[in-house]
Amino acid sequence: MALINGIDIDNQGRCVHYHEENDVACLKRAQCGEYYACYLCHDASENHHFLASDKNDSPVLCGVCRHK
Repeated sequence: MALINGIDIDNQGRCVHYHEENDVACLKRAQCGEYYACYLCHDASENHHFLASDKNDSPVLCGVCRHK
């Protein structure tokens, strides 16, 4: 199962910033290849700014089923 990073994330990938029912899409960071619940969680946790992965590199992960 893919690891989702973030602040106060639930078991479906929602975080403190995005926590509505449909907020389950996690984003992959281009440089480090890590999935984060949102760009705000990434920027609060890392020492570099979020830059999304290329669309050919599975940039989105579903927090519910964990498929890319």
